[in-house]
Amino acid sequence: MGFQCLKIESKDPRLDWIDSLSGTEIPLHYICKLASHAIHLVVFHERSGNYLWHGHLRLKRHMDRKFVPFRKLQFGRYPGAFDRPELQQITVDGLDVLIPKDPMHFLEELPHSRFIECRYKEARAFFQ
Repeated sequence: MGFQCLKIESKDPRLDWIDSLSGTEIPLHYICKLASHAIHLVVFHERSGNYLWHGHLRLKRHMDRKFVPFRKLQFGRYPGAFDRPELQQITVDGLDVLIPKDPMHFLEELPHSRFIECRYKEARAFFQ
């Protein structure tokens, strides 16, 4: 038996202010496990302002809460924003992936990367 994988999706906050698109779901995290080993793939999305954002790892009701020890994962407890690093393209099993050229510098941002999303609908209602 191979890897078991869990895909975490959520609404795209970049589209919250557009009523017709506000329910569009995007991938946020993939977690794959094999025996006692786990791979946590965090999907970063480009945001206006030239930074990268990742979403909160929020499990839906039907998901297995014992799939991996979620509290031990470094990413996902909160949404995060990171300065856009210089990226390099690599190919993994035929899939092109962009990764930071200097991963250590990128990871140094983790302690101060917590992101609070604008509440677009409330803000729009306030200014109308």
